[in-house]
Amino acid sequence: SVDSDSTVTEVDVSLRELHTKKIFTASDTIQIFRKPHKVILKQSSKQFVPGHPYRCWLQFTDPFGGPPKTLPQQVTLNVSYEGNGKLPKINELHLTPNSDGIVPLILSIPEKASHAELVVRGEGIDEQFFLHSGPLQAPGFFQASLLTDKPAIGYPVSVQVQSSNALDFVVYQVVVQKRILQVKRIDASGDKTVTFNVEVTPEMIPTSKITVFSVRDGKIMSDSVDVEVDQLKNSLKM
Repeated sequence: SVDSDSTVTEVDVSLRELHTKKIFTASDTIQIFRKPHKVILKQSSKQFVPGHPYRCWLQFTDPFGGPPKTLPQQVTLNVSYEGNGKLPKINELHLTPNSDGIVPLILSIPEKASHAELVVRGEGIDEQFFLHSGPLQAPGFFQASLLTDKPAIGYPVSVQVQSSNALDFVVYQVVVQKRILQVKRIDASGDKTVTFNVEVTPEMIPTSKITVFSVRDGKIMSDSVDVEVDQLKNSLKM
């Protein structure tokens, strides 16, 4: 069988014993990957807000999605935007992954952009990703973004909340499989941007959700981010 990234080959082996003349047979399948690395786009939030910077990460793994044994020396990233009006031309960047195989990105999203296309090429890599803007409805936007690239047990993750309106407070919940682990209220003091930390606990393995709420003019605003815990980077605090 064949897919876009790999092919599966069936192998049959027969062994004949010299003394007994018995024949033993076995078969197995071998997956052969066409690309040396798998590329994952990790988003800080589900959608971007036009006219505001957007944070995301490119993560390079081995073909199975595990830690890479080798990393590309350099890849090329082309970023283009679609939307209404005149938009910037394709922006080309030359990037080098860090030792964890991660490239952090902060995209300057144009005000009239509705979609973004990211194309990654280099050293056998040719991947395409798409980003989309969220619906901008009155009284404005309210968006939560995850600022930590590799959440791990015993380490805090940073979450940033941005709003088009001044915030008096935000409340966050840490939810795992519909069970609430933590709830906390944070004073925003009229700011439009609030950043806070949440320590990752073993209960948050493998994934959890941080949901953020606030109230403006009697209306509840909410957003959430998904936290995927890196189980390979754990610590024991004494």
